[in-house]
Amino acid sequence: MLIGLFFMIHCRTGPEMLSGTYSKWILKMEKRITVLIDLFGEGIVHLPVVYRTKIDDRQPAIPLRYCTIDLPQRNLPGWLYSSAFSYSVSSNQLNNAKAFHFTRAEGKKNLYYEIMLSVISEYIELVESGKVESLTSDAETNLHNKLAS
Repeated sequence: MLIGLFFMIHCRTGPEMLSGTYSKWILKMEKRITVLIDLFGEGIVHLPVVYRTKIDDRQPAIPLRYCTIDLPQRNLPGWLYSSAFSYSVSSNQLNNAKAFHFTRAEGKKNLYYEIMLSVISEYIELVESGKVESLTSDAETNLHNKLAS
């Protein structure tokens, strides 16, 4: 089951709904965004990000987001020790606070990487909640494609 899920996520194929052992998982369409992060000593870094959302029908209020920095290996910044990570986000009962839980590759941690996780995840949540519009203009698409090549 995990191999099939990995294939469907990375190859952009497969059904929109998968059956798990105890619940149904809904995979949403892949989305592309470009995130700008101002890092001390590095300047403004443009990171093209591809992400997908997985929702468990037993806990629909807690989405799981799979994210990948869409840069060729030769263009990855030195501080970025892993280009893939995932996170889930949940809210309290009053829906006035959120908790983020990150899953990432084991290894060293650095301040730039932690800032990147925070900025990307918060931006995705703002886009998904409709509080900000994703920059999906032709210029944004061109920038994402240029950075990813």
